Amino acid sequence: MENKIHLAIIGGGAAGLMAAVTAAKLCKQTKKIAVFEGISRVGKKLLATGNGRCNLTNTRVGMNHYHGDERYIETILRTYPPQRIIQYFKDLGLICREETEGRVYPYSLQASSVLDILRLNAEELMVKILCNCPIKNIRAADGVFYLQNAEQQVFIADRVILATGGKTALPLDSPDNGHALAEKLGHKVTPLYPALTILKTQPEDVKSLSGIRSRVSAVLKCNDKAIRYEKGEIQFTEQGLSGICMFQFARNVAFGIEKRKKMEVILDFMREYTASELVNRLDCAARRFPHLPAFEILNGFINKKVGEFIVKKAVPRAKNILTAELTKIEIMEIANMVKRFSFSCIGVADWKYAQITAGGVALAQLNKSLESRIHKGLYFAGEMLNIDGDCGGYNLHWAWISGITAGKAAAKSLCQKDKARISAT
Repeated sequence: MENKIHLAIIGGGAAGLMAAVTAAKLCKQTKKIAVFEGISRVGKKLLATGNGRCNLTNTRVGMNHYHGDERYIETILRTYPPQRIIQYFKDLGLICREETEGRVYPYSLQASSVLDILRLNAEELMVKILCNCPIKNIRAADGVFYLQNAEQQVFIADRVILATGGKTALPLDSPDNGHALAEKLGHKVTPLYPALTILKTQPEDVKSLSGIRSRVSAVLKCNDKAIRYEKGEIQFTEQGLSGICMFQFARNVAFGIEKRKKMEVILDFMREYTASELVNRLDCAARRFPHLPAFEILNGFINKKVGEFIVKKAVPRAKNILTAELTKIEIMEIANMVKRFSFSCIGVADWKYAQITAGGVALAQLNKSLESRIHKGLYFAGEMLNIDGDCGGYNLHWAWISGITAGKAAAKSLCQKDKARISAT
């Protein structure tokens, strides 16, 4: 491959591949487009999304599902709603299906189908994919960009799209190369935090429950003020609290802990019942089974181990008495703890457990086409920007639409450059 390129896309993940396909379709094979991927294959992270099924968008996409610099992406979200992305993939050759809670998957329910379609389209459109070719340095000069790889080879590009992903896309011992490149080019990068990950609690609070799953409603509190509500299944781990509804809290917990705020999760294990209704039912259980060990009174109500854990926390003497010996106040304590079981958060799990990165390149430095206001011809896409979404396909939706936006803008810019050169002659 010659070292002169019209469009260089740094990063072969979801956003980078989509940007490459979009730009190549518009350029109609008249431009040299190359994707530079630092590892041995493109789309590796994409294969793991949605438990290998690739939850590629959600029919409920809206501003309320995004965080960070979300106020800057309203136009892009409105321009590329979920149905347009589903049709976009259909045009590429991929059929999708919608399942529960608006989640959209490839019809095959295989993430490999999504990656294959992107790669096949890229190959058909003559996009050059260079794997094991990490770009270590970018310099802007004389209206072009000089890209240097790990072997000191230099490529000259008219336009560049940075789409290297976040820290979750990197091996644990790797530097955060994409954000480092952005900073070298004069861009501000907001602090980076693991997001959509496990909430860490004191080990003694959860160790005995490790592996157990329960359906709950949950409230996240910051300095005793409720800031977010979720419901769904949680899983107790040796580190803390896992499951989608806990993942949704992770970015807030990470930010809060960094600022030394008190972060607390309150779980309701029986959200369909009020505390008073639960007291009445526990009274009935105590009368019906008077000789039952008191710590087993929640048997038949919630998960047995979780129930025993709660009762022993609420009424320590329950380990040594029968249900008939529980006082009215003690039954109320048990009911209240079922409805409001509190866990203090001490942090979030590290990068190897996180699904995405919160934080990144600040969107105030870009225009609506995701082009840099500092360097004309430099574009950004995907997770390396200060945008992160909730679980449920929202992050991949952002990858697609930011890739399309940047790819389309870069291609149009190249065409305009040609027209200007023709006019000048």
